[in-house]
Amino acid sequence: MNVLYEARALTKERRGSVKKHDGGNFPAKSPMAYFFAVLEDRLGLRPMDKGD
Repeated sequence: MNVLYEARALTKERRGSVKKHDGGNFPAKSPMAYFFAVLEDRLGLRPMDKGD
């Protein structure tokens, strides 16, 4: 349960840089998508980068 709160806190902390926007040439960043990415990372479910 603590992992959920950690992911939530990180998402809230970085909310200013993670904003959903419409239009433009760049894909939209959703705070919810960022939350799930942080959660996956904290749970060890994100695959490692092969470039490292």
